[in-house]
Formats: sequence, C-alpha cells, structure tokens
Amino acid sequence: MAVFMFWNIARRDLGLEIGEACREHDVDVLILAECTLSSAQLFSRANDGRLDFYEEATSPVESRLRFFTKLPLNTLRPLADNDWASIRSFRPPIGTEIIVVGAHISSKLFASPHDQHHEASLIRDLIARTERAQGHSRTLVIGDLNMNPFEPGLTAANGFHAIMDKDIALKGSRRVQGADYDFFYNPMWSRLGDESQGPAGTYYLNRGGRVVNHFWETFDQVLLRPALLPYYKAQGLKVLDRIADRPLIRNGVIDRSYSDHLPLLIKLDLEGAHL
Repeated sequence: MAVFMFWNIARRDLGLEIGEACREHDVDVLILAECTLSSAQLFSRANDGRLDFYEEATSPVESRLRFFTKLPLNTLRPLADNDWASIRSFRPPIGTEIIVVGAHISSKLFASPHDQHHEASLIRDLIARTERAQGHSRTLVIGDLNMNPFEPGLTAANGFHAIMDKDIALKGSRRVQGADYDFFYNPMWSRLGDESQGPAGTYYLNRGGRVVNHFWETFDQVLLRPALLPYYKAQGLKVLDRIADRPLIRNGVIDRSYSDHLPLLIKLDLEGAHL
C-alpha cells in the first residue's frame, strides 16, 4: 500500500504536526504547498530526532510544491514542471510505477475563473505530454486546485475533464468538437457537504453578505486517471480533521492556527488491483 499526503500549510511552522500525521498514517510520500521551512527546520520537528524518517526529493527546477519521502530517494524521479504543477515518477520498491502530479493553482484572490481554467488546461497538457513520454497513464493528481469539483477548470474537456462517475471515466475519453479528451475521475464529488465522509470541505471561508456563499469549499482534491482506478478504493481517501489529539476544526470552522486548508490523504494498493 502506498500512502500519499498533501497539505497546503499556509507558511505555518507545522513540522511537529506534519511528523505526527506522517507517523499516524504511515505516509510514504508527503507533498507540501506554501512551505517556507527549510528541510533542516522541517526535519528537526517532523523527524522527532530520527534522522531516517523523511528526506526531501528535490527537483532541478524550482517548484511551488515540495516532495518528501521515507522511501529511497530514487523512488521519486522528476519528470516535468510548470508554474502550477510538479510531476514525478513514483516507483515503489514493490509494485506498479505511477505518475504523481503535485498541483497548486492560483488563488481566487489573485486569479479569475478564466485564469484558473487556463492554468488547469496548461497542467492537463503537461500531464498528457508526460504520459506519452512515459508510455502509460497511471496518473494521480493531488493538490490545492483552488476550485471546487463543479467549476469549469475541473469539469471542462479542455480543463482537467474530471468527472464524478467512475463508469463514465472508465470509457477513457470523449470527443468534443472533433478532438478527443481523456477523462480524470474525481472522487472528491463524494466528499461535498456535511453528510459526506469526513468534513464538509477542505477550506472554510465565510463570505459574509455576498450573494453566493458556500462557506465550505473543496479546493484540495485528488484526481485519478482511469488506468489508476484498479488500485484505488474509496475508503483510502481521507480529508483529515485531526492529527493525533489535535482537532483541526473548532466550532465548525477550520482552526487557522494550523492552516486554512485541511490535509488530504490517499492510499493506493500498487501491489494489486481491484477492478
């Protein structure tokens, strides 16, 4: 079982909490956004004095995403980067090799929906080129997409083309205006609202007197190519609302003394398949 965790830590000093979460959930690959801690600062807290706990898997290109692993560093190989995504090959010691895309699309504070859609399309194109070069499409996207699953940047054919129905995703692609567009499956649709498994979203913002106010947003997401679905089970996807004995939500809202985003966790059984 390979375990991946993503967290936008909002430039907070959360080394202790990160270390506890990684130990509690046996995380193999940790991806952080808005992490300003040096590796030494992070490890001094996260490793809790154990030098063999996690190491940073660096890339020759500067990225907004940082990758860490407790596995040998050669299990994570840089493949491609742009301003909003960092793509790695993940080859576990035992099991199937996959493509891991850490993503961080621009905030709605600084980008319009059209800007975000454009960024999503550039990431999609980069993923498609990488898949062709690697010869497979076993691709996981995980990160802060700063859009909800229902927004055009996620659903449009020339965006991520990420849909809520696994059976449709397994068709592989659809033709739109003379061109074929590959699907992603987006399991985060099933995590919307207070009757879903886990918190009602991954980010909380009360927009006061605005006409549209979702309160809870699901900005942090996991997307899966159909080729990766045989290795995925729904119970392996979690939005974490606590770390050890620390609740990340208080009085119905995210406790921003940690971060304004909740951590996201996914497990993939890369040693077997389930479809």
